[in-house]
Formats: sequence, C-alpha cells, structure tokens
Amino acid sequence: FKKITCVDGYAKDLKEAQTKKSFAQEREFILEDVRNINGQYDVVFMFDVIEHLTKEDGLKLLDKLDTMAKKIVLFLPLEPDDFARKNPDIHNHLQEHISQWKEHELLSRGYKTEVLSDIHSERIEGTDKYITFGALWAVKNI
Repeated sequence: FKKITCVDGYAKDLKEAQTKKSFAQEREFILEDVRNINGQYDVVFMFDVIEHLTKEDGLKLLDKLDTMAKKIVLFLPLEPDDFARKNPDIHNHLQEHISQWKEHELLSRGYKTEVLSDIHSERIEGTDKYITFGALWAVKNI
C-alpha cells in the first residue's frame, strides 16, 4: 500500500496499532470517532467496527463510505438475536456491541457477501457457558 490511514476511538488501541509492522510507504494514525472521518480513499477496511455503532449510525456510516471510497470491505460478527457482546474492557466503552447485522442488510446495499459459520465463541455473561456464531465478509465496489 502507498498509504494506510488507521482510525480508532480508543487511544490505547491506536497506540498498539502503531507498533505493528506494515508494508505501507506511509502510515497515518487518527484518534477519532469513525463516524467523524472524511476524505477520499481507494479502499476502506472496517473489521469488527459497525456492530459497535447504533443501527442508525451504522447505516449513516455506510452511506458516507459510499461517497468516500472506491471499495469497501467489512468484517462483522453474525450474532444471534438474543446475544450481544458486553463490554469486556471497563476502560474502553467502545468495545460493547450495540447493534446486530444480518447478511440481507448488506446484500440490499449492493455488497457481495460470504458467511463464515462458527468463527466466534463468546462466554455468556454470568455463566460458564459459551455461544458460537458466525461472521460475515461484505465487499462493495463503488
């Protein structure tokens, strides 16, 4: 890559990203709410991001990305309706999952999708039991 821009709303995670090896010629790190980002990009990668936004904010962000990028690549969990990941890090409120997404929602927005089954395993809060669920790759060329 010629340039990679990394955006995170949590300073500790952004700092950790800066320590990772990269083959990009130039790297930029922005501490910001992803909903506030503007600019033009060849490709936007959002891995495990959209489920941390309300459904309304997630839809607005997807609309915004349609005007900012030539290609959008999403990766997100496909959690069961009766499960949502709670905040595992008391210092980072951004970790909680506050919306759930279904494949048809992205298909209807022009994304090509691939469902991966049984890729996530999370402990059910307050129990010793685990729940296993899938994830979704979604790619859209603008």
